[in-house]
Amino acid sequence: GYLDIEQSMNLQILDLTKLDSILALFNKTVTLGFSGRKTIARFFSELQPSRIASIKSIPVTFIRSPFWYLESETDQVITSSSATIINNGTVETFPLLKVTGTGTVTVTLNDVSFEYTFDTSYVYVDCMPGPGRKAYFGSVKKNRNKNGGWPSLAVGNNSLTFSGNVTEIVVTKRTRYL
Repeated sequence: GYLDIEQSMNLQILDLTKLDSILALFNKTVTLGFSGRKTIARFFSELQPSRIASIKSIPVTFIRSPFWYLESETDQVITSSSATIINNGTVETFPLLKVTGTGTVTVTLNDVSFEYTFDTSYVYVDCMPGPGRKAYFGSVKKNRNKNGGWPSLAVGNNSLTFSGNVTEIVVTKRTRYL
């Protein structure tokens, strides 16, 4: 797997009236943005502000996710039984699928299939590994209605097919970069 990355930076605080609110950010997980991409970071070093004229300088060390995600990405809506999903990132990603339909349907993404039996109008299938991996409707887990694998999107072209009474599949790709 990929490991978190430790990085350092030096903050220059020009408006000293905001020092307390800036320091408060370092007590929680934050989202860092750069060039239309974002990553998650947590700060772990003791902060020692030093004064340089009327500017505070703070050396900061933080640990961030190895992945950068797009700050905004358009979902792909699929209504035909066969489609191509393009992952323009630099690493495999784990999509969120919103499947709308009735009865029992089969969804295949590349070589990974799952079957789902509807008792609601739609279901979210979150393919992200870890505790977030689940099928759900609102706050209700629907894993008992799902059988089969948890697909991912390889870099490049990915084939999605479905059978059964599917109205649409909305794919949130979660494109990511190293």
